[in-house]
Amino acid sequence: MSAEKLNELRLAIDAADRDLVDAFVRRMEVAAGIAEAKRDMGKAVFDPAREVIKLDSVAALAGEKMGNYTRSLYSLLMELSRDYQNRILNPESAPIRLMPDAFPKTAQVACQGKAGAYSEIAARTLFQEPDIEFCPTFESVMQAVSEGRVKYGVLPIENSNAGCVEAVYSLLNKYGVYIVREVKCAIRHSLLAPKGTKLENVREVISHEQAVSQCSEFLAAHPEIKVSYALNTAVAAKMVAESGRSDLASLSSHRCAELYDLDELACDVQNTDNNRTRFLCVSKELELYPDADKASIIIVTDNKPGALYKVLSRFFALGINISSLVSQPIAGSDFESRFYLDFESHVLSDDFAALIDNAHSMCREFKYLGSYKEG
Repeated sequence: MSAEKLNELRLAIDAADRDLVDAFVRRMEVAAGIAEAKRDMGKAVFDPAREVIKLDSVAALAGEKMGNYTRSLYSLLMELSRDYQNRILNPESAPIRLMPDAFPKTAQVACQGKAGAYSEIAARTLFQEPDIEFCPTFESVMQAVSEGRVKYGVLPIENSNAGCVEAVYSLLNKYGVYIVREVKCAIRHSLLAPKGTKLENVREVISHEQAVSQCSEFLAAHPEIKVSYALNTAVAAKMVAESGRSDLASLSSHRCAELYDLDELACDVQNTDNNRTRFLCVSKELELYPDADKASIIIVTDNKPGALYKVLSRFFALGINISSLVSQPIAGSDFESRFYLDFESHVLSDDFAALIDNAHSMCREFKYLGSYKEG
């Protein structure tokens, strides 16, 4: 194809785009009139039956070759139209109530495990002088927060290599807590054993399953070592210190070596140096700070084609980036899923208000987990 022909086709595209933009503006102006008519009639903006009929009709108009493309285009157009109509009908969202003070420098905080756990390290990164209560399980951390025994709880939610912590996602849905901060910490594992132990004498390693996964290459290089699991890397280190065994070691933090008087037989045994875990700080009360530029929600959509797409397209229409999307099966359901979404949007932005205000109409279930800043 010649450069002259390509330029000719581009000019044709430009002309078609002008027609499309003109038609889009006219369509949105008509949508505004429809919004006002629906308000006068007491009708909701979203009319699912009408949308299905409309999508079928435009797909038929486009013909077999372009039908699916047209259906996708009009699905997005309808999301934009609904957003525009909702903004007309609800020009002022409920005011955001921000915290009067900055995020606290110290507080009572619950962490899972023992002293030396990575959750403790995360808590000491978030707070200068936290009063830490150690809990045996992730759920007991949530219970301490929801019962008001502590102000905050710090829990791991995702590792850059091992993936998400499924149990914590489930607990976010189970307990009525809010995310108020997050922090990402470098995770560096050491092989710890009682004083005088040599690496060649180790026959069993104990640690949390996530740590074992993050150190899989080191363990594969030592097939003679049996792997056992503990509730936490710091718990594992304490078990080794109290075991009296010279053939038992743990995968734990450098801090655990100091706390439990253990030798570091090997340092930085994780698979990669870029090994970071994201920790959440949760509270019983919703706390919104002026610097909050990230938010999380939980949704359940109808189990039918296009249901999740309609929700995700709303984010696209508003120009909001989804940084994480995790699904979990709903217990007792017929292969239905619950979705956890993290997205980037300032708590005071108009787009954030528009999304939250209209999210309930898009989902069968909706839970706002809070807006927060990375610490």
